[in-house]
Amino acid sequence: MSDQITLDPNNFSEQTLQEAAHGRSATIKPQLAVVLLKAKLGAASEPHLATLASDEQVDPRVRQQAIRELSEFPGAKALLKKLSGSSNPLVSQSASQALQGHNR
Repeated sequence: MSDQITLDPNNFSEQTLQEAAHGRSATIKPQLAVVLLKAKLGAASEPHLATLASDEQVDPRVRQQAIRELSEFPGAKALLKKLSGSSNPLVSQSASQALQGHNR
């Protein structure tokens, strides 16, 4: 038997998820907040994800998750291309992989 938890993104406010994505929550891990933010807002999450992915002050693992979520948005291709040149290897690799998904 595996331990699983089900979270409903509607149980969290947009502000709470944004704060958690920036590491300002003791109860929600930042990467999880990114996923919940996208699930809650759908297409409206694209600008929030773009901001997280581009912000060099944000933990690179959070940026990586934002990039993964952005890969599903056709309009994010230019940003992903820019991020693929990042000096942070985790960010650049994630963006390059996301771009490969766009080109399929």
